[in-house]
Amino acid sequence: PDSDHFFSNALKKCQELQDHSIPIPSWGPSTRKQNINYFLHSIVPRMDLCGKDITTEDIEKIAVSLTERAFNNGRTKYCADGSKNSKAINTSKNTVRERMRDAQRIYDWVRNTYPEFDLPKVDFAVIAKTKVYHPEQLRVLSTEIYIKSAAIAWHLILEEDVFLANGAYLMLRNGPRTAEAAAPLLNEFDLFDDSPYGVYHIDHQIKGGKRVKYTKTTAGDRPIPITSDTRYLIEHHRARLLSFGYSVEEIDTMPFVPNLNDLTGHINPSLLSALCVDIFRAAGATPEYLE
Repeated sequence: PDSDHFFSNALKKCQELQDHSIPIPSWGPSTRKQNINYFLHSIVPRMDLCGKDITTEDIEKIAVSLTERAFNNGRTKYCADGSKNSKAINTSKNTVRERMRDAQRIYDWVRNTYPEFDLPKVDFAVIAKTKVYHPEQLRVLSTEIYIKSAAIAWHLILEEDVFLANGAYLMLRNGPRTAEAAAPLLNEFDLFDDSPYGVYHIDHQIKGGKRVKYTKTTAGDRPIPITSDTRYLIEHHRARLLSFGYSVEEIDTMPFVPNLNDLTGHINPSLLSALCVDIFRAAGATPEYLE
C-alpha cells in the first residue's frame, strides 16, 4: 500500500529530485547527483519502513545501519587482535554524518518548496562529529609512552616479522610523515662507513597507490638522520630478504616498508597509519596526547 512507501511516493512527485536539479548552493552537478542518489536509494527506503510518524529515534537507527554498512565496505576494518579498528569506525561515522547533513538540506528544500506533499519535520543531525586521530597529529608524547611505542615496534619487527612496523619505527625515531615513511627503497639509505649512522633524503612519497617524486609540502624535500638503531633494522630487513632468496641487486630496489602480500611492492600509507595509532594506544597514549 501507498502508506508503506510514504516518503518514496511523496518525493517521486518532486521533479527536481528526479532530474538532480535541486538548487543547493556550493553543489556542482556531480556532487548534487551523488548526494541525491544516496538520499533516494540509501536513506529514503529506510525512512519508508518507519512511516510518516518517523521519530528521531528512527533516524538514529537509520544512521547506525548506514554506519555499519560503511564500516563493512571499508578497508582495514579489524586490528591484529581481531577487534574493530577504531579509526575505521570513526571514519564511517563521520562519512554517514556528512551524508545525513546533505540529506537534511535536500529534504528541507523539498519540504519547504512543496508543502502540499505534507512531509513531516525530520531532524537528520543525529551523529556527533568524531575526531579521527592520525599519527602525524601526535604533538606531545611523554617519555614513557615514547619508549613503550618504540619497544612495541621493535618487538613487532624482530620477534614477529611484522615488516609494516619498519615504517612505524622510522616515523617514531626519524620523523618522516606516513606517506613519506612508506616510500624509501633500501638503496636510498646512505649508511656511513665510518660511523653507525646514516641519512635518508626524503624526496618521494606514496600517493594514490604510486611512488611519486613530490612531497606533501614544498618544505618536504629534506634529509633526515638515520639513527644507529634504525640502521640496525635496515640491515636486519636486508638480511631477512636475503634469507628469502632475493639477490643483493633485487634487495637494493625493494621497499623498506613492503606490501603485506608482495615484498617488492609498497604499502598503502593508510595501513601504516592505522598500525601507528594502534602502537601509540597500546603504549598508553590517550586523546590528550593526540590533540
